[in-house]
Amino acid sequence: MGWIYGKRTVHVSEAGGTSALRPVGSYVERGALWLVVQFALFAVFVATCSRGGPRAVPILAGVLPGMLLVVSGLAITGLSFAKLTEAQTMTMLPAPLESAELATTGVYAHVRHPCYASGILVLLGVCALAGRPLALLALGALAVFFWAKAAREEALLSDLGYATYSQQVRHRFIPGVV
Repeated sequence: MGWIYGKRTVHVSEAGGTSALRPVGSYVERGALWLVVQFALFAVFVATCSRGGPRAVPILAGVLPGMLLVVSGLAITGLSFAKLTEAQTMTMLPAPLESAELATTGVYAHVRHPCYASGILVLLGVCALAGRPLALLALGALAVFFWAKAAREEALLSDLGYATYSQQVRHRFIPGVV
């Protein structure tokens, strides 16, 4: 037996005690398969960075651009996570938490999916540091996946006024571009 308690579902045992708190809905119902595919694509990316053929770029040529991309991406990630934590909506699954509120300020006032955009920036920086062109193909697959996952999330956020937000913030990943 369970009921909604604040931001979580509380499960009550027959003896009346409570068990672990967890988000409403099972992980499968909330889109766990998306997360499994995301981690699999990330593993392919890591493999191509470490063993993806010969270096196309000398290691020193990729250090400065790579580090700039990684640091920029991590900064945007930090801002995104801070805003999601503040709104108590942090989840890696496509389906929002039961108590989700739409994050529309901070970095979310400029792009609708800054976590994905910053992840792509970080991984692009890793590509520059690794100097392996095959890693760019894996990154491209991740970018397409993030686009599809973002579209799924947007469909699931329709109850939270997402249509109005998406008209105000037109770009998913890069302000003024996409």
